[in-house]
Amino acid sequence: MLVIELDTLIAFVNKADKLHSITIRVFDEIVNGRLGNVVVPTSAYMEYELLPKSKGYSEDTVSSVIDKEFR
Repeated sequence: MLVIELDTLIAFVNKADKLHSITIRVFDEIVNGRLGNVVVPTSAYMEYELLPKSKGYSEDTVSSVIDKEFR
């Protein structure tokens, strides 16, 4: 089983992260069905949401950035 943790999610969306290109390839493998049995713990989603809020960003700002990144 492949577990996707918070650091992987951050590297995936952050183009400046040194692991960004690797995570792009990992997610491509998942989407194309070459990697199966993948889970993301609920805690990773919660941490991903709470991290920017802890740095003072509003919920609207966080939502706007996420919407822009995934369109």
